[in-house]
Amino acid sequence: GNLILFGIPEEGDNGEGSEIVQDVINGLMGDGGVRYEVVGRVGKKMEYPRPLRIRVEDSRTRHRILVNAKKLRNMEGKEKIYISPDLTKVQQEEERKIREENRKNRFSRKEGNEVDRRSIERSEK
Repeated sequence: GNLILFGIPEEGDNGEGSEIVQDVINGLMGDGGVRYEVVGRVGKKMEYPRPLRIRVEDSRTRHRILVNAKKLRNMEGKEKIYISPDLTKVQQEEERKIREENRKNRFSRKEGNEVDRRSIERSEK
């Protein structure tokens, strides 16, 4: 599966920041030899680093990296690096709708209103 890394400086060969990616992956997963491939940058070049897409060997490894990604906050020099799943446009739109609905529900609870407790079905990724 693919992951998107945000905040990786555009340095090294083709601006991939390969050494930083390796530091991040090793810091999260240990030096256990996680196999991944840097696919490339996403989007047009701007004044801030573009997101970087990587491909990991399997969905289990992808999941473990995502679970451990919160550790980046406590890693020196990596505090501004974020990792998210690489979603299709349709999946991104579904996630946005879910976030909006959750935001409305939180606001509604703060106001003391009754909240509709229906569950939001997520499509399989």
